[in-house]
Amino acid sequence: MVREKKLYDMHNKAKDDKQQIRFGAKAEVIQPKPAEITQFTTVNCNEPVMCPFCLHRAKLSSFFISTKKGISQGKAQCPECHNGMLMKSLWAQWTLQEYAEWVFKYAKMGFWQKCPFHAWKERLRAIGWSYEFWKRYRDLKGSGDVDAQFNSAEEQSDYYDKRAAEYEAANKESV
Repeated sequence: MVREKKLYDMHNKAKDDKQQIRFGAKAEVIQPKPAEITQFTTVNCNEPVMCPFCLHRAKLSSFFISTKKGISQGKAQCPECHNGMLMKSLWAQWTLQEYAEWVFKYAKMGFWQKCPFHAWKERLRAIGWSYEFWKRYRDLKGSGDVDAQFNSAEEQSDYYDKRAAEYEAANKESV
């Protein structure tokens, strides 16, 4: 004979078995849920990526965040500007127009506060995206007609450098 404790243990073991078929209240067969499949992706940690906030280029491994459970799979942090970001933003292979759209959408959530502007501006110019970026950004903003006054990227950058110098001079005088 089966003792009560042994019967109790067998019942609990069967209850915890997720692959066991069960019967419903009206004697219908209830199939078990299929096992969840977790997908692991392997990543080349030496792949160069670019921070979307300061345009700092570095190996992916330098952006990893260490947590109690290991390396975070969803979040990253720039080693230079220390801004946090989603891994998908770091992985993204953006075209110039896509990056301008991302910045425009993120501006409502504080992109310009997170962005170290002078370093970002110089890196944007070094990549060769400056003129086209600002053109697309103004189009998205709705003031694209200002762009017609510039014939080249150099003229545009000179104009904005001059405006920045005027702004800094005005702020120094007020202090």
